[in-house]
Amino acid sequence: MQVIYDHLLPTLFDDSKVELLSKEHLEVSLTGIRERLQELFNSSETNYQENNIPKLDWIRDAFDRFVEIELAKRIDSDKYLVKIPRSKEDTIEFLARKMYKYRNKRRVFKSESNPTLFD
Repeated sequence: MQVIYDHLLPTLFDDSKVELLSKEHLEVSLTGIRERLQELFNSSETNYQENNIPKLDWIRDAFDRFVEIELAKRIDSDKYLVKIPRSKEDTIEFLARKMYKYRNKRRVFKSESNPTLFD
């Protein structure tokens, strides 16, 4: 998630749209994300189209986590709307804090919605 957040999303848009990423949602496709990751991070010695790495499921899982922490919205199985607010803190800490809040909110919701034997 951190690589996508810090290094990939800003490269997908021109300078005017990068500024918009912190204010509004912009559309991305998972296949486009995958192709861009392959361009940026795969060795030039390998044919990245044959390797199929990173797997599309890995990228989908990352974007589903972005949806959970309210940084993206799912349009369909391949398209998402992303909103990437800029943070002054470390990206990993920023994402971890958002996941922690999401998990706590989910835990509270589960405990409130599931009555116990003694309720």
